[in-house]
Amino acid sequence: MSIQNFPHVSVDTSKFDLPVFTPAVAPVRIPTKTYDLVVSLGTDVHTFDRLLRWVEAYLEAHPQVTCLVQHGHTAPIKHADNLKLLPASELLDYYATARVVLVQGGPGSIQDARRTGALPLAVPRRAEFDEVVDNHQVPFTTLMEKRGHAVVVESREDLFAKLDLALANPSLFRTAEPYVSTPEISAAQLGEELQDLLAGKTHRKDSFWDRLKQAARAHRAGKAEMARIDAMAPSA
Repeated sequence: MSIQNFPHVSVDTSKFDLPVFTPAVAPVRIPTKTYDLVVSLGTDVHTFDRLLRWVEAYLEAHPQVTCLVQHGHTAPIKHADNLKLLPASELLDYYATARVVLVQGGPGSIQDARRTGALPLAVPRRAEFDEVVDNHQVPFTTLMEKRGHAVVVESREDLFAKLDLALANPSLFRTAEPYVSTPEISAAQLGEELQDLLAGKTHRKDSFWDRLKQAARAHRAGKAEMARIDAMAPSA
């Protein structure tokens, strides 16, 4: 039988649950809620209760401050919207629209904040409090502050003072240009500076205010962008 002579068969498609195919369309990006303060503890399996207790106390004393906390493996806190984890792209959206960004002192956390133009407050995890396996975040955050890529927080009182400053003057903690990796500062150079810090060769004699002014000038001029910071220290 030729195809021309093949009998026509009528099929009632209403009896079948057929899939509907539609052209692929790029997802629409829905604007997220904005917050005064966005806090991220990253994905480290260790808890970081010390930092979140500081944040909780600050929020209790400043109920007008809106806050989002990505708390990871640490228990959520009061007075904030809490998320254990969220996609990196969404976290970066929150960073980009926040007045202040506060992160753990890990290389990945600081780098992500810098990519959005934020100059983050950074609290290094400490091994003596069982917050991390070793103290690599301590010299790393010191180096990032020296480079103008973070503002180190060392105590609850220090956090309160710097949050007050940042919330009152958010432009000081927001750069004109986001972080862009360049080969100007190699991983080897950063590694050498870390070795100097660990050996006690670097001593900070300038005040926090001087360092903050220096950081702001450096950011506005677009100088000394760090490169591949996650290549010279374990990602956290």
